[in-house]
Amino acid sequence: MKTERLLGIALFLQSYKKLTAKKLAEIFEVSIRTIYRDINSLCLAKVPVVALPGPEGGYSLMEGYKLTPNLFTSKELISLFLGGSVIEQVDPKAAIKQALIKIESILPEEPRREIREARKSILFDMTSWFGAKREDYLENLREAIFKRKGLLIAYPSHSRLASEERRISPYGLICKAGVWYLAAYCYKRRHVRTFRVDRIEKVEELEESFVIPGDFDVNRYWKESVKAYEEKQGEYHVKIKVDREMAGIARRYIWAGEKVIVQPDGSLIFQMDVDNFGYPTFFTLGFGRYAEVLEPKELRERVAQEAEWVIRRYKNARKRDK
Repeated sequence: MKTERLLGIALFLQSYKKLTAKKLAEIFEVSIRTIYRDINSLCLAKVPVVALPGPEGGYSLMEGYKLTPNLFTSKELISLFLGGSVIEQVDPKAAIKQALIKIESILPEEPRREIREARKSILFDMTSWFGAKREDYLENLREAIFKRKGLLIAYPSHSRLASEERRISPYGLICKAGVWYLAAYCYKRRHVRTFRVDRIEKVEELEESFVIPGDFDVNRYWKESVKAYEEKQGEYHVKIKVDREMAGIARRYIWAGEKVIVQPDGSLIFQMDVDNFGYPTFFTLGFGRYAEVLEPKELRERVAQEAEWVIRRYKNARKRDK
């Protein structure tokens, strides 16, 4: 995404004449240090960025300079336009579409032809299957981040069936694999937490303002969070056997972090480390008689208990149907 950001910075400087590093960092949701590096990259690409010192200073483009079509190579332009199509889908209100229209209008015919051909050959579809939609609070969250306004949200609780209200200070938004996440200080947990945006059920802006800590960097926070998540060892080591008859289907439901061992008879052994039995219970029950929990004993008992409930329910239903 660096190419898109560099172009965005250049376009903003061309439009607004002068902007501070702090303002650019807010616009592009990166650290001030990242903006300094980006400005240096633009200068290396022979874009004449002028640094204006003093309290009223900032960055601007040299007077009379206009962005030229040869600023980027063909590969960079294709990457930029294809990346823009992804951004449009995950955030339809983003300004990327208008920015790309402006860029395309100043390009010579050959790069424009290459971009058209790339669009015909490569498609990113970030929409859900069957048109499933949820309430979209992305714009509300982004506004709250820029305005530095606290929020009251409703978010599902792991320990209860119902959602619970959380008072938060939103620090940044992250899009990973087409899914948006919110990094925010949670006053209940008393530290920065990650919330999945499509699970948020209510957003209410509060009057109170907040200040993002000077040492907070959304890029660093996300890298550390992802690393911690991927290295995390669950409390329980689980082994589930799926018979050969359902092995092909079971492979489609491999969860992140699972290890799959193929047995001589064609059956599969799924191994995973989990903090609770929710996912492995429903995974096992979903394959009915073709799946069996090998360990731990507590999970075997949990699945047996759930299966007994299912049997009871259908026995009662059969009696009612007679």
